[in-house]
Amino acid sequence: MDLIAQRETDRLESETKREQKMKALELEIEILKKSQYADIQTLTDLKSRCHETDAELAMARKSEVDLRLSRQSLEDELVQVKKKLRETEDLLDKVTAVGSR
Repeated sequence: MDLIAQRETDRLESETKREQKMKALELEIEILKKSQYADIQTLTDLKSRCHETDAELAMARKSEVDLRLSRQSLEDELVQVKKKLRETEDLLDKVTAVGSR
């Protein structure tokens, strides 16, 4: 009878150990799932920040193009103003020359 009782005790201990191992594995799986979720969330956040950065870069490039066009327009206007100034100076020189005769 002691042998049967010992075998039953061993079987119960073995079953208890298996259950403990299963619970430990289930817990480890849960931890890995949470870790994986955190990694996915981190990757999602990084992807979102990359999109934001791409958008900011596109806006900066557009601003740079706008500034170049504005500068070019101002340079063109300056050329026209200088041309008008030369014409005005030429007319003034002619008026001064006619007035001194």
